[in-house]
Amino acid sequence: MDTLNDFPRPMGGNSEHSLARITEAMKICKVSESYKGRINKNRNPNEDEQEFRRRDMAADTMGKLGKFAGHYLRMAMGMLIVYARGKKSQSAAPKSEPGVFEPDVFRLGPEELKRVPGLTISREGVGQIAFHGETDCSGVDFGRAVRLEVGEVCVYPDGSSKPPPGTGLNKAATIVMMQCWPPNGGGRSLEDAGTREKYKQQIKKMTEEKNATFIDYDCSSGVWQFAVEHF
Repeated sequence: MDTLNDFPRPMGGNSEHSLARITEAMKICKVSESYKGRINKNRNPNEDEQEFRRRDMAADTMGKLGKFAGHYLRMAMGMLIVYARGKKSQSAAPKSEPGVFEPDVFRLGPEELKRVPGLTISREGVGQIAFHGETDCSGVDFGRAVRLEVGEVCVYPDGSSKPPPGTGLNKAATIVMMQCWPPNGGGRSLEDAGTREKYKQQIKKMTEEKNATFIDYDCSSGVWQFAVEHF
């Protein structure tokens, strides 16, 4: 749930409505306790049985009303807590970025962004993209331009925003992908060296079919390395 509107609303409405309901519930609690106290205090020991039962029922009704109002109050308070947590999470959430940048492009000035040397974007346990030479990062929305997930490296996933080859991030890069295991889940499934080498050659062939340059693949570590001229 990313927005405040997506958080559960056990009683409907918004936070302003909740405040009004809390105020209303507090009034009901106060009034019901007051009436119950008056009824018990003003009992006449000489009154007839019917009048005694009427007063007793009234006191019981006001007591139940007070309990209901108290429950209502707790529910409304719970809503406010949910809203407050959702609002805090929404305001504190950082902008989604694809990984760790080296150098940190978010600390560079406009002129420095035009020529960023040796730019790498990495995620621990996932992979890394190392762009060759200097990269013009001016105007690049990294949150939209780069997707780095287990088993997936994508630069400019929205093809309509992709610049010509050699410009922006659409340029030569070396890519390392982790957790790329053989079909049965790890190097242990390929026990002999011959089988591992055969699988490595399959990865090499697949890499070249994607117009990329194969560098290496290790069945035991699940690390796959290759290079591209552009994306």
